[in-house]
Amino acid sequence: MFDSLPRELFNAIVSNASHKDLKALCQVSKQFYLLIAPILFHTITITAENEWSIEELDTRPYESLRGSKLDCFKYTRHIYLKAPFNSNLNARCVHGTFSCKATLRESEKHLEGWHPNGVELLAYRLMPLFEQLEEDTLVSFSWELGTCIPQELLGPRGYLTERQKALESLSLITGASCKRNMDHQAPSLILWKFMSLRKLSWKSLRSRLEIESLCTLLKANCGILKELELDFGDPIGPVGWQLHYGVPTGTATEPTGNSLLKHILPRSPSGSAKLFSSLNSLSLSAISLKGMTEEIAHVFHVNRFRTLKLHNCPGTLDFFTTIIDAEKPLQLTSLDLMLEDLPSLRLQLEPDTDKLDYLDSMESPLIQLLLSFQGLEDLRIMLKPKMVTEKYWKGIYNHKSTLRRLVYHEREIDFDVESRNYMRWIDKEHWRYPGHLIYGYRLLAEMQVEWFGISDLQLETDMLKLASSPTITLLHVRRTTSESPWRDLEDYIDTIKEGYPSPETWEEYSEKDLKGTILFKFAQWAFGPHGLSNLQILAFGDFSYDYRYGALNLLLCRKAPSPRMNYRRMGREEIALSEKSGLLVDFLSACPTETLLSKRNLRGAFPG
Repeated sequence: MFDSLPRELFNAIVSNASHKDLKALCQVSKQFYLLIAPILFHTITITAENEWSIEELDTRPYESLRGSKLDCFKYTRHIYLKAPFNSNLNARCVHGTFSCKATLRESEKHLEGWHPNGVELLAYRLMPLFEQLEEDTLVSFSWELGTCIPQELLGPRGYLTERQKALESLSLITGASCKRNMDHQAPSLILWKFMSLRKLSWKSLRSRLEIESLCTLLKANCGILKELELDFGDPIGPVGWQLHYGVPTGTATEPTGNSLLKHILPRSPSGSAKLFSSLNSLSLSAISLKGMTEEIAHVFHVNRFRTLKLHNCPGTLDFFTTIIDAEKPLQLTSLDLMLEDLPSLRLQLEPDTDKLDYLDSMESPLIQLLLSFQGLEDLRIMLKPKMVTEKYWKGIYNHKSTLRRLVYHEREIDFDVESRNYMRWIDKEHWRYPGHLIYGYRLLAEMQVEWFGISDLQLETDMLKLASSPTITLLHVRRTTSESPWRDLEDYIDTIKEGYPSPETWEEYSEKDLKGTILFKFAQWAFGPHGLSNLQILAFGDFSYDYRYGALNLLLCRKAPSPRMNYRRMGREEIALSEKSGLLVDFLSACPTETLLSKRNLRGAFPG
């Protein structure tokens, strides 16, 4: 019966089955095995249970197939190794974790007496899986553990280096905070042998040897790469703060000016930078663009990009000016920015009236960029603004006919000496700037935005303004939780009786406790007959990095109308099961204010 179905239809049916069910089907008969195995083993994803024992990656389901006549792994094309990033750990890499008798599995009792560190133990457990793959069949590999990578995989004689040279996609999150990295003791990664890469993502690379490995990899693949993502971690470190504001570090081991980017870009024997002629997606975080904007625009063929992401990259505004001056039409459909639209921090702290008046008379390069082309479908902006909000919305409105997903998040310095966040960047508070988003809401009503994230939504006063935006299906009320753990609950759960203890999670509130609060009144309106007619999800909080602040976040979704409530709480597992789960998680976690790994250990790890 099944073998008479078109292959596409059969695949669509079994794609909804769980991994456990597919494995059971494989064992029914040889016919089922031949039908299911190519789907079951096409992609192997192994996820660590938590981030405190990453070396405990469970590979046992695949170990039992070692030497099997079924030869299951000939179908494998993608391997993803992942771990959660719920915590901003000071020490994440498992190099310092040593195995003992208690951590060895039953099948590893013969190893008693051998005391490998965590990375060596990872390699021991992973290698049997990789050794069963057919040579040069792996298409993509992902190491998203936030630890150093075993030499057995990517070292001079590593398995991937020698036997899977045809890789087309490589994604790495490495252990920048590892002491071996910081002391430059970690062995080199041999990446230049991969000469067919179309997609490269590398986050938290900081050591000298990692930078050198990146250089050789880019040199070998710059002409064929289509997607490139580089995240250097901490924007307030030698790559960010000092380079942005020109603060001398006084050490010989930290880069000056734009030496890092100059060093990374592959160059011909004549000294000119090689062109990334096929690139259509670029993402850079925490690296200075200063002094190299013309070369970057030329080398990367920016006018061909479909996707551009720049997070905390000093010189971004100069880069925009270069793009505008080139007068080449952009083809961007997605733009993701975290930047300061400010001339200097000093001007904010010591305002000069004449200078500020002059700046207000100028048009921001960001606004000019948004006005210079049309066609954006996805726009995300976290901004420390120079101009009034109304001017930025003029640029956003230029994309009204195509824009479907929008995040707009403003930040400011807290000058309140009584505040716990004095002299720190915080979310811009709406009540201090009455009416500053009225213009934006008026424009939003004329657009077709479906997903909308906003940082300073006032739940009581902004209802009617949002009511004229019937196309919104997802509304995210954004809050930067990391700066003030109790601020959100104090601000919105303001009808709790005096003396009621502060909760640690939303779950501690009963439905009765929540019923009269502003947030839940807003939800009742938003999902009701006079609210947002197409709204399906209302999100509140900070969803960055695997729901790092999940205890203070809230997800609500529409349910069948009832006299009591027309919405219900939504679990994160429901997001995972959604057809657009990847897009939803990506949207909710856009523009995070924290780094992926601890800042404390990212600093000082930079190469000499």
